[in-house]
Amino acid sequence: PTTLHVGGASPYDVVVGHHLAQAVGERDLELVAPSRIYNPSETRKMLDNREVVQAIGKLWSEMKALREEHRQLAMATAENTRKIQRDIARGMAVGFPTDEVTP
Repeated sequence: PTTLHVGGASPYDVVVGHHLAQAVGERDLELVAPSRIYNPSETRKMLDNREVVQAIGKLWSEMKALREEHRQLAMATAENTRKIQRDIARGMAVGFPTDEVTP
Protein backbone atom coordinates (compact mmCIF):
# COMPACT_ATOMS: atom_id res chain seq x y z
CA PRO A 1 0.00 0.00 0.00
CA THR A 2 1.15 3.49 -0.79
CA THR A 3 -0.18 5.08 2.38
CA LEU A 4 -1.53 3.20 5.34
CA HIS A 5 -2.28 4.66 8.75
CA VAL A 6 -0.76 2.63 11.55
CA GLY A 7 -2.72 4.57 14.13
CA GLY A 8 -0.55 5.63 17.07
CA ALA A 9 0.65 2.22 18.16
CA SER A 10 4.20 3.36 17.42
CA PRO A 11 5.90 6.70 16.89
CA TYR A 12 5.50 6.09 13.17
CA ASP A 13 2.24 7.31 11.73
CA VAL A 14 2.24 5.98 8.17
CA VAL A 15 3.95 3.55 5.86
CA VAL A 16 4.90 5.07 2.50
CA GLY A 17 5.94 2.39 0.06
CA HIS A 18 8.39 0.28 2.09
CA HIS A 19 9.49 3.16 4.31
CA LEU A 20 8.12 4.17 7.68
CA ALA A 21 7.25 7.82 8.02
CA GLN A 22 6.65 9.92 11.11
CA ALA A 23 4.53 13.03 11.23
CA VAL A 24 6.58 16.14 11.90
CA GLY A 25 4.43 19.15 12.59
CA GLU A 26 1.02 19.42 10.93
CA ARG A 27 1.88 18.81 7.28
CA ASP A 28 5.35 17.25 7.06
CA LEU A 29 6.42 13.65 7.04
CA GLU A 30 9.89 12.42 7.97
CA LEU A 31 10.83 9.30 6.03
CA VAL A 32 12.85 6.76 7.94
CA ALA A 33 15.07 4.71 5.65
CA PRO A 34 15.41 0.99 6.24
CA SER A 35 18.25 0.09 8.58
CA ARG A 36 21.42 -1.59 7.41
CA ILE A 37 22.62 -4.51 9.50
CA TYR A 38 26.39 -5.04 9.53
CA ASN A 39 27.99 -8.40 10.23
CA PRO A 40 30.87 -8.65 12.75
CA SER A 41 33.55 -8.47 10.06
CA GLU A 42 32.06 -5.29 8.57
CA THR A 43 31.66 -3.78 12.04
CA ARG A 44 35.32 -4.49 12.84
CA LYS A 45 36.39 -2.84 9.58
CA MET A 46 34.28 0.25 10.35
CA LEU A 47 35.61 0.62 13.87
CA ASP A 48 39.22 -0.32 13.07
CA ASN A 49 41.30 2.80 13.61
CA ARG A 50 44.76 1.22 13.39
CA GLU A 51 45.61 3.23 10.26
CA VAL A 52 44.68 6.47 12.03
CA VAL A 53 46.73 5.55 15.09
CA GLN A 54 49.67 4.64 12.85
CA ALA A 55 49.41 7.96 10.97
CA ILE A 56 49.30 9.89 14.25
CA GLY A 57 52.42 8.03 15.39
CA LYS A 58 54.22 9.05 12.19
CA LEU A 59 53.17 12.67 12.70
CA TRP A 60 54.50 12.62 16.28
CA SER A 61 57.82 11.22 15.04
CA GLU A 62 58.05 13.88 12.36
CA MET A 63 57.20 16.60 14.87
CA LYS A 64 59.91 15.31 17.23
CA ALA A 65 62.47 15.39 14.39
CA LEU A 66 61.43 18.92 13.44
CA ARG A 67 61.75 20.07 17.05
CA GLU A 68 65.27 18.64 17.20
CA GLU A 69 66.17 20.32 13.91
CA HIS A 70 64.79 23.61 15.24
CA ARG A 71 66.82 23.20 18.44
CA GLN A 72 70.01 22.57 16.46
CA LEU A 73 69.38 25.62 14.25
CA ALA A 74 68.70 27.80 17.30
CA MET A 75 71.93 26.64 18.93
CA ALA A 76 73.91 27.36 15.71
CA THR A 77 72.31 30.81 15.48
CA ALA A 78 73.21 31.58 19.09
CA GLU A 79 76.81 30.43 18.53
CA ASN A 80 77.13 32.51 15.36
CA THR A 81 75.69 35.55 17.16
CA ARG A 82 78.29 35.14 19.92
CA LYS A 83 81.08 34.92 17.30
CA ILE A 84 79.86 38.04 15.54
CA GLN A 85 79.65 39.94 18.83
CA ARG A 86 83.15 38.75 19.73
CA ASP A 87 84.55 39.77 16.32
CA ILE A 88 82.91 43.20 16.57
CA ALA A 89 84.37 43.68 20.05
CA ARG A 90 87.83 42.66 18.78
CA GLY A 91 87.53 45.02 15.83
CA MET A 92 86.60 47.89 18.11
CA ALA A 93 89.57 47.10 20.34
CA VAL A 94 92.06 47.41 17.48
CA GLY A 95 90.40 50.45 15.98
CA PHE A 96 88.43 49.06 13.04
CA PRO A 97 85.39 51.19 12.22
CA THR A 98 82.16 49.52 13.24
CA ASP A 99 79.90 51.73 11.11
CA GLU A 100 79.66 51.45 7.36
CA VAL A 101 81.87 53.92 5.54
CA THR A 102 80.75 55.03 2.11
CA PRO A 103 83.62 55.53 -0.34
